[in-house]
Amino acid sequence: MSNPTVKEIVRDYLVAGGFDGLYSGGGDCECEVADLFPCGAEGVGGCHAGYRQPCNYCEYGWHIGEARQSMSDRELIEEQIEKLIKDEEEEVKP
Repeated sequence: MSNPTVKEIVRDYLVAGGFDGLYSGGGDCECEVADLFPCGAEGVGGCHAGYRQPCNYCEYGWHIGEARQSMSDRELIEEQIEKLIKDEEEEVKP
């Protein structure tokens, strides 16, 4: 029998519970199940299981938070495209 790592235990718990990832209580950090602990697990003790939510001001058009909100893949992609276009327009301005 293998001895799972903490990362594997957390990932398995999140997947089994239907969660999308982790978020910190202060909103400073978040990560998806597919990319747990990109911060190197600094401050991981303050993380909570959460769900992906639409976000108009976030870098990727979504964030991980406490409440479950439906967001289709299409909505997510559309938001990401809109943000990329806006960012490119701002870079082109003199």
